[in-house]
Amino acid sequence: MPETPDTGSGSRPRRRILREFGFFYATLVGLTWGLPLSTGRVVRHGDLIVLSGLPHWAYRRGGTTVGRVYLTGDNTGERVLVHETVHVEQWRRLGMWFPLLYWLAGANPMHNRFEVEAGLEDGGYLRRRRPMRRPVPPATVTSLADTPETSDPSDAATTSEAGA
Repeated sequence: MPETPDTGSGSRPRRRILREFGFFYATLVGLTWGLPLSTGRVVRHGDLIVLSGLPHWAYRRGGTTVGRVYLTGDNTGERVLVHETVHVEQWRRLGMWFPLLYWLAGANPMHNRFEVEAGLEDGGYLRRRRPMRRPVPPATVTSLADTPETSDPSDAATTSEAGA
């Protein structure tokens, strides 16, 4: 019986291990950077470790996620933490490729696919859209004074008989 050629399936576990190592390493870097600078409480929000009270120069925009660690001053609202949790999943999925791919996606969050995936509204890049009100149908807007007197078909018949 002939041997089947090696399709490289052995590289998949290796890639997974490298991704997981990159995610773990990034988390370690985030903790190493953030813990000494953090003046706030260290809080766990699901898989996210939140370090607050950092000086503004220690992170970008409203905060930065490195691995599982979210570094921020005081930007810890519930919706922001949901947004940052998506970044944790991006770090987990891409490992150490994430910073490079994020940089290549561009600095403008409106066009950065990672920010769009995490939710621009949750991240504070867009104001939360209010639900659109349904327009009022014109029939309910017009008043009775605006309607012609012959709007009732029975009135039209009476008027035409009277004129004959």
